[in-house]
Amino acid sequence: MFGRGARASFLSEPGALAADLPCGSARAVPLRCGPMAVRIVGIGLGDVLLQTGRSTPVALLGTLSRATVLLVLPLDGREAMVLNGRALQPRCLAAFGAGAGYEAASPGDCAWATVLLPAATAGALLGRRRLPPALRPGAHALLRASPAAWARAEALARDAREVAAQDPGVFEVEEARRALRSAVLEAADELLASPAADQEPIRTRQARTAHRRLVRLVDDHVTASPARIAGVAELSGALGVSERRMREAFAGVLGVSPSRYLRLRRLVLVRAALRSPGRSWPTVREAALAHGFWHLGRFSSSYRDAFGEPPSTTLGGAPSRAGAVLAK
Repeated sequence: MFGRGARASFLSEPGALAADLPCGSARAVPLRCGPMAVRIVGIGLGDVLLQTGRSTPVALLGTLSRATVLLVLPLDGREAMVLNGRALQPRCLAAFGAGAGYEAASPGDCAWATVLLPAATAGALLGRRRLPPALRPGAHALLRASPAAWARAEALARDAREVAAQDPGVFEVEEARRALRSAVLEAADELLASPAADQEPIRTRQARTAHRRLVRLVDDHVTASPARIAGVAELSGALGVSERRMREAFAGVLGVSPSRYLRLRRLVLVRAALRSPGRSWPTVREAALAHGFWHLGRFSSSYRDAFGEPPSTTLGGAPSRAGAVLAK
């Protein structure tokens, strides 16, 4: 299902990141100035996929495939990732059932590991008669692992990444893949036995769910009509929500202001349009105007800050400048 062997990739385009992640549909938005830089090492073990990654600040909005379940472990040992509006504390992992929605944001550089399993057989792979509640269709939960369980899982992910980077041919050998698969499943089962992280009051959970829906609504609205939204005030009026509520939603779910997200999202859309082989706009000017950027000088400056190159270079088809290589 997930192939066999190790594969490393270095991504600097939001669209390429969304396409490379086997986590269903996704939209990626870089959250810092300068080119995005994401390094991913994936090890396909047939019906199990282990991935480790390191990324510059980025936001992801997506929906997990109905064919897979997912575990996410932050490897930085600090609050470097927010998932579905909740910061992942040390030793805290996130579990997603098939078809679950996710909003992920890393305000700083962060490292992570993920484990994907086929939804239809995940329970059997984990040696259970039934799926854990956290992996049931549409479910998601934060779990707090014991220090020993977390240390074993973290060491396994780091060791696998190191071997895949230094000698990827190891995982072309069936016996090596079988041993790693067994270790990954054992670690996953131990992590899923962890208790739920601190329970939220019902009112807090309801507010967080409402914030997540609003962020999705805004993203869908801007994606469908980027030129029609001049700013937060206009967007607030179009959606019938207060600016204060919108600020609270974006701060809680993605850790950014709605105005900043709108600007970055529209820049990503322009970049995708300029890079598209069948692009509809022959000039940077036409593409910028079609996405609601009327101050072309300011647009060009913002574009260069966001992607490390002027829009004319993107349109000309020159390769984008890769971001600084992240430490392994």
